[in-house]
Amino acid sequence: MPQTSNLISDPAGLRRILGASVALFSGSFNPPHGDHLRVAEVALFHGMDAVIFCPHSLNLEKRAELAPVEHRLQMLRQLLQTSAAASRFYILDPSFIESFRELSTFSQIRENLSPEIGISILVGNDSIPDDYPVFLRDLDHLVHERDRHNSRYRKILRRSYVVLPVVETVSSTEIRARYKKGSGAHSDPAIHAYIVEQGLFR
Repeated sequence: MPQTSNLISDPAGLRRILGASVALFSGSFNPPHGDHLRVAEVALFHGMDAVIFCPHSLNLEKRAELAPVEHRLQMLRQLLQTSAAASRFYILDPSFIESFRELSTFSQIRENLSPEIGISILVGNDSIPDDYPVFLRDLDHLVHERDRHNSRYRKILRRSYVVLPVVETVSSTEIRARYKKGSGAHSDPAIHAYIVEQGLFR
């Protein structure tokens, strides 16, 4: 499976990112799929110079369903390689920094990126709860409205935000359910082959 050189595993990896703006995109990516990629590509269209995918294992509700992180990283690498914008996508190794929703981990990212780079958050509107961290509320956001009936985030965010066009047609939950039923077929043939080979989502 192709490897990407854009895995960030130490402070030097953050320091080599160039541009004026980056979007941090967190999720379990369990598995990653084409709609994750399309959302990131739309973020580039809306002015981001790079997108940093931040896979994590912190969602307690999903933990029992999570594939081991090394598999999710491998599938995410494969997915990003299929994009013409692959060189502008990065993956934050969770063994270095897992998520940015704590001030301490966000500060690590901020301190190691070039001071000239502005940070925005790329997020689904259903991932902006009432207890959304205060320090994140003060950042610019790119919001993809996965839940079209949820507009509460508009009152929670304090800085400017861009509502991205809805691009999602499938969810990771739906993909996992299909594999459990024995009818799974990931849209990326290489990722499908990897899921079958590794026996994931049974």
